[in-house]
Amino acid sequence: MTDKIYQIKKGARVTKAEAFQEADAVELRLLVALMESEEGKDLATLAREASLSEEETERALSFWRGAGAIKATSSKKNAKKPKTEEAAPKEKKSPVLPDEKMPTYSIGEMADKVKQEKLASFLSACEQVHGKVLNETDISILLWMHEELSLECDYILMLLAYCEEGGRKPLRYTQKVAASLFEQDITTTADLTAYIERKNKAASREGNLRKMFGIGERKLSAKEEDCFMRWCVEYNYGDDIIGLAYDITVNATGKASVAYADKIIQGWNAAGCKTVADAEKHHAESRPQKPLSSKKGAPSKEAQEETKAMQSFDADDFFAHALERSYTASEDKKN
Repeated sequence: MTDKIYQIKKGARVTKAEAFQEADAVELRLLVALMESEEGKDLATLAREASLSEEETERALSFWRGAGAIKATSSKKNAKKPKTEEAAPKEKKSPVLPDEKMPTYSIGEMADKVKQEKLASFLSACEQVHGKVLNETDISILLWMHEELSLECDYILMLLAYCEEGGRKPLRYTQKVAASLFEQDITTTADLTAYIERKNKAASREGNLRKMFGIGERKLSAKEEDCFMRWCVEYNYGDDIIGLAYDITVNATGKASVAYADKIIQGWNAAGCKTVADAEKHHAESRPQKPLSSKKGAPSKEAQEETKAMQSFDADDFFAHALERSYTASEDKKN
């Protein structure tokens, strides 16, 4: 068996309803190793590259041959032919987003794409980050990100690692995140690095902001997440100035409101406020001043005059007049 070369059959397709669904980890690992070369590999090479024993490799080869996915040829007939022309550059095309019909790849097509782009080591690295053997759907998603979105391998690996933080997630989740970032024009490794740094910075402040606005443990809404990101990252505001916006919000509305506080904070940013003192000054200057008026309950003009007169009245004169009236009344009675 050692003089045989094994390779993927052209046009071979193994669907979930067939052998691919039944393949175990050893058989899937062997399939990934086979995808690296169009000319195929011998038993020893496959065993070494797939980190399998020769017995495991023979069993896996038998499985895929029985499924019609690979073929064996004589090593003499499979001599490597020199390349006579360079491959044509890949044509740029509009991406197919996840909510549209996803492209499907046959086993042979996957093998061709992996070989042409030299993606075998990339898939192996993705497998390590993902923490499990990649299946047909996983490989299709990774090829979709690389081909349809034109994302570099380093970008995809970084995004995969970021999405896997806090627990393993299906690659469908990473696919949706990739599509969202693509629409935001975050398509280079540098862009992604900056995006992750911003997200991590906002996440480190999230606990304090949740407590401040009484949000608790529920998932943030898209609006709340956007506000927190803007306050903490774009405006670079600390908890002190955000806390001032919170106090103004509660005083004005009687309750905590991220949306209301956001309007206040956006106004401060637009006015160039950098500190709490700046924000307090801007808030005081922007509050409307209430003019004096004769609204219901205000003292009338006559009352004001009377009050003024009372305030200026001499106490000695008051008692003198009172005594005079008392004395006069007493004399009248006698007469």
